[in-house]
Amino acid sequence: MSSPRNETESRILEAAQTVFVREGTREAKLKEIAEEADVNQALLHYYYRDKKTLADTVFEKVASEFFPQLEAILNADQTVEEKVRTFVPKYINLIQENPYLPSYIVGELNRTPAELKDRVRSLDLAPFEKLGPLDQQLKRRAEEGTLQPISAQQFVVNLVSLCVFPFIARPLLEAALGMERENFEHLLEDRKEAVPTFFLNAIQP
Repeated sequence: MSSPRNETESRILEAAQTVFVREGTREAKLKEIAEEADVNQALLHYYYRDKKTLADTVFEKVASEFFPQLEAILNADQTVEEKVRTFVPKYINLIQENPYLPSYIVGELNRTPAELKDRVRSLDLAPFEKLGPLDQQLKRRAEEGTLQPISAQQFVVNLVSLCVFPFIARPLLEAALGMERENFEHLLEDRKEAVPTFFLNAIQP
């Protein structure tokens, strides 16, 4: 059974994530988060002294669940094609569930890049250092002539970029393409199939 303290902390974290999604991490206010969590601001400050501490905690919570799932797919005992077709919808689904993450990460990269790098490493979330199985698999396929030569780093950077760009550029895309929210969600659903096809075609020999 969870303690009242744990329940309160969980409620605050869930509320913070909701407000970060709705307002953006930069514009979110502790007052809004307290109201969303149905706690007073003094209690919120007791658990998390400021918005940065709260944002860091939410990021660590989500990232510690997010990255290991993706790493497991990339190093699974599957073909490269199966990995790509599993990875893309999983990645897009995870971002749809946590849409504040891309803008939060970009904001932190612009504001305190070294600090974000240290935080990721402290959580043991540096996936490029754990991609030995994928790298060996890609080398074997290149030697067989069934895929173009590509390193695991380039493979992952290209794949992640195709998945995450629409989330980072969402306001621009909605304006440039004349999209409403519903249209954008349809675009994301279409990309779960379109991106694997495009990506796999691009690395064919």
